[in-house]
Amino acid sequence: MTSAITNAGLLSKFRGCMIGSLIGDCLGAPFEGDSRVSKRILGNYFYNLLTGGSIQIFPYTDDTCMTLSVASSLVENKKVDPKDLAKKFVAEFYSQPKRGYGMNVISVFSALKETNFEDVFLPGKMQFNGSGSYGNGAAMRIAPIALFNHSKTDESLQSDVEECSRITHNHPNGYNGAILQCLAVKAALKSDSSKEFDPVEFINQLEKKMETIEMKDNSHTVKV
Repeated sequence: MTSAITNAGLLSKFRGCMIGSLIGDCLGAPFEGDSRVSKRILGNYFYNLLTGGSIQIFPYTDDTCMTLSVASSLVENKKVDPKDLAKKFVAEFYSQPKRGYGMNVISVFSALKETNFEDVFLPGKMQFNGSGSYGNGAAMRIAPIALFNHSKTDESLQSDVEECSRITHNHPNGYNGAILQCLAVKAALKSDSSKEFDPVEFINQLEKKMETIEMKDNSHTVKV
């Protein structure tokens, strides 16, 4: 009985994570590209939504499209399959190209299609004169990787995140941001809802893990 309750609770968190990612995408879409949004503007925005003062429809963006592609690939393959992920990303883009994809990721998808996915990491690696993209796109789609790795080691999670991220974001800042997001989701899954949440301790634990990961990255860079 305890196991069933635990599994039901975990399923609820899985569902909450995916739905929360979708809602966050839709609510945040109007502010994409803004460097700063005031509390007054946000307050008015949510007030209008809650009171019916706004009739604007907030469609999901490319971030949700790619999140769904990641989830679908994991369900079908039971592992991270970079080539399958790349194919799903590209197919989704060409079926719905007006979801808000940036020009840089579009160029990656175009190159992947033209080369028939021969090397799924090469187009992303060639971005920005060979440095790779360090934007937040990889982190925005990464939640399913955290769910998939909920009972595995952080090292396994990190490896899967890098493979998923490097298709479009090959710079360490790009895939490390996705690792951080994944670690946060995994920690939230394991949190005890019966205890008061301590945000400071939550962030401190994430910082410690990322310091170790980034230290290894820097050490590897120096050796190269």
